[in-house]
Amino acid sequence: MEDAYRLGEMAHVETGFGIAADKATKNRFSADNIYNFIRPCARSESCGSPRASSSRLSQGVVAAIIPSTNPTSTAIFKILIAIKARNSVVLSPHPSATNCINETARIMREAGEAAGLPPAAVGCMSLATIEGTQELMKHKRTAVILATGGIASFGRPIHRASLHRSRPGNVRQ
Repeated sequence: MEDAYRLGEMAHVETGFGIAADKATKNRFSADNIYNFIRPCARSESCGSPRASSSRLSQGVVAAIIPSTNPTSTAIFKILIAIKARNSVVLSPHPSATNCINETARIMREAGEAAGLPPAAVGCMSLATIEGTQELMKHKRTAVILATGGIASFGRPIHRASLHRSRPGNVRQ
């Protein structure tokens, strides 16, 4: 919450999109409202409290594709839902928002580790390329892809409803 405005300003300056104050509002919404909404979710092996589940991440790795339009709030949202579902997460930033997305990931990682999250449970690609994103999506440890964006993000259209795993290492489209 304390970095919401700074991250919003970074996103606005880096991408040229939106208004910094509006981006800060979206960051606060993701950091507070989304967290409070998912926190009481049923406590099971796949959906415990973020704090309780953080000591045993076991479901897989989430490849989180982050767009340039709302990069910081989308990163916050995807990190929270991935960790809540007991997954590690690797963010693939849009090339025009790499710095603000990496800074968001750093802040979220440090906050998570301070609360007991295993080290490196939140990762972010520092060099954003279509090839790197495609490799992340195809990696054998990638359990699920959270894709937000269009052709420019992936090099070809992605239809989120059709993305699923038929067996480890394969993505059907």
